Parts: sequence; C-alpha cells; structure tokens
Amino acid sequence: MDTYEKLIANFTREIRVKPTHGIDRALTIFRRVLRKTKTECGEIPHWDDIHDRFEEEVRMKTNWGYKQLVELLDVTITEVGI
Repeated sequence: MDTYEKLIANFTREIRVKPTHGIDRALTIFRRVLRKTKTECGEIPHWDDIHDRFEEEVRMKTNWGYKQLVELLDVTITEVGI
C-alpha cells in the first residue's frame, strides 16, 4: 500500500465513525490522519498542497457526508498530481 492509499484508508476509517461532519470536525480528523499517516509512512509528498486544497474545498460547504469527504480527498490527491 503506498502512502496515498494509506492516507485514504486511515481517513476512511476515522471519518466513517459518524455519518455527517461539519467543517471544523472534518478538518480536525483530516489533520489528525495526516499526522498519523506521516508517522506510519514517513514524509507525505505534496502534503502541504493536499492539505491546502482539501481545506479550501471543505470550507465551501457547511455539512459533509463521510463518503463525500473520502471522495473529496481522493480527488484532491489526484488533482495535486499524484
């Protein structure tokens, strides 16, 4: 499993505990998962770009379903050029 797959797997595991999330909760979970994945896998290439783009997209809407957030992270990683 590469770093990005691990990031998505960790995020999915953490975010699906609750069916919907507000902006702040979603970003808190995302940041915690970034740190956890970085600890497990080492440096995450382009993590600043992924973080910034994901945060920008999450802030466009007030409430998110967990599946939408997982899909958004996947799209964000792809768009950053990974």
